[in-house]
Amino acid sequence: YIFGMSDMKYQKLKREFVHLDLAIPGTLRTVYLKCGKATCRCGSGEKEDKHGPYFFWDRKAKGQLASLTVGREDITRFRQWIKNRQKLEGIIEKMLDRGAQIASEIRK
Repeated sequence: YIFGMSDMKYQKLKREFVHLDLAIPGTLRTVYLKCGKATCRCGSGEKEDKHGPYFFWDRKAKGQLASLTVGREDITRFRQWIKNRQKLEGIIEKMLDRGAQIASEIRK
């Protein structure tokens, strides 16, 4: 028995890990803005009168908040990549838990 290698639960998690597509950190933020022109409708204070929506991908990079504008055509892709990161973190947590279970069985 090679620890972990013949464990079916662990092997399933490895397959999920391998088949996961691109994963990115961070979140998506939607913003509506006022332009500042005195005659523009955006100054009304109503959300529907503001410019937007504009989409931003926010994440930590080298310890600082970094933002990148994301085009409307790329929003679905970015949402999926962020969801993939969440799946990745879940898989890793389950792999570590299963590894700890297998390791604790060595003494039995």
